Amino acid sequence: MSEAGRSVLAAREVVKKFSGPDGSVIEVLNGANLSVSQGESLSIRGESGSGKSTFLNVISWLDQPDGGSVVWDGTEVPRISSREIARRRSEVLGFVFQSYCLMPELDVLENVLMAARVLGRIGRPEKERAENLLCQVGLQDRLKQLPGKLSGGERQRVAIARALINRPSVLLADEPTGNLDEKTADTVMELLLHLCRDETAALVLVTHNPLFAKRADRQVTLSGGRFNDQ
Repeated sequence: MSEAGRSVLAAREVVKKFSGPDGSVIEVLNGANLSVSQGESLSIRGESGSGKSTFLNVISWLDQPDGGSVVWDGTEVPRISSREIARRRSEVLGFVFQSYCLMPELDVLENVLMAARVLGRIGRPEKERAENLLCQVGLQDRLKQLPGKLSGGERQRVAIARALINRPSVLLADEPTGNLDEKTADTVMELLLHLCRDETAALVLVTHNPLFAKRADRQVTLSGGRFNDQ
């Protein structure tokens, strides 16, 4: 397999179940299969409650599957300690959430560097990369600003820079424009796609917006616990 076509993230027959309030078993993911290649952008759509966020939690090993396997960079994720998984996750995956998830007491630069801190890497190279990423998202003049002083679009741009600081193979974005107005959302989405292409990072985008979904290289829907190509 060529480097460009190398799978960097895969779900193989993944099953995830939850207990209902009446004691019943709810199978949210039912043999879900999905593979994402290096540098590819993939959008996931589906009805509310179809399991999109559950899938992201499972594929990132924030929640272990009840069946099947998850593969990061060609290696199946083993059932090892949470600390070891957290470190490996920080090397392979970057995250962008709808609610930004920035630390309010840290300035913009410190928030971006938090992801590098998980790996114990806060040297000059990391600081230079963080500053470079913030320049790329147009925040070179806001490095020392606290998140509370930023607009929603600016906060999400900080989150994108943070997600890319460790050069992940895959960036997972869960409704990254959900809290933004239409114009700002369009700008953030274009920036997200552009930076992932530049970094050759795969992008897995969960979105309700059909226009944003179509900007991805490939589109799938999640229904009945499985993926279907559009």
